[in-house]
Amino acid sequence: MATITRRATVADARAIAALQGRAFWRNYADLVDASLLGEADEETRAAEWVARLSFAPGETFVADVAGAVRGVVTIGPSSEDADVAGAFGTGEVASLYVDPPAQGAGLGTALATEADQALRAAGHAAATLRVLEGNEHARTFYERRGWTLVPGRGTPHPWGTHVLYRREL
Repeated sequence: MATITRRATVADARAIAALQGRAFWRNYADLVDASLLGEADEETRAAEWVARLSFAPGETFVADVAGAVRGVVTIGPSSEDADVAGAFGTGEVASLYVDPPAQGAGLGTALATEADQALRAAGHAAATLRVLEGNEHARTFYERRGWTLVPGRGTPHPWGTHVLYRREL
């Protein structure tokens, strides 16, 4: 079946929320206390996605496989300080999730490529992203795509430390 990457719409909010929940449990169950993973239920996440897709700056794309949302990536301007982000206009990959049953099928790569293209089209020459320090699967995924760890720029998060990556586009 063909995978299509397309801009997300408000109609995708519930599907994105559901896959995000499944991805949280798959990717973070060994790293994060279960009570933290279960804090936001699907209804809450869906409402957050409706708001994000309706009003938030940035762009969200989904991987659509036969009419079903199987992955999501959100980009926008970098939230990092200028000394880390670099020149004005550096972009950011705010999140990238692939539905666990679809992991390994190339959807993450398709979404990362879509994000790169959209960031370049928006005039960004570089981008940043943050990853939970213990999430070796995600870190390997990004490092294989040319992302470089920015040493000493970890930030605390309720789930653990988020480390910073940067990449020229």
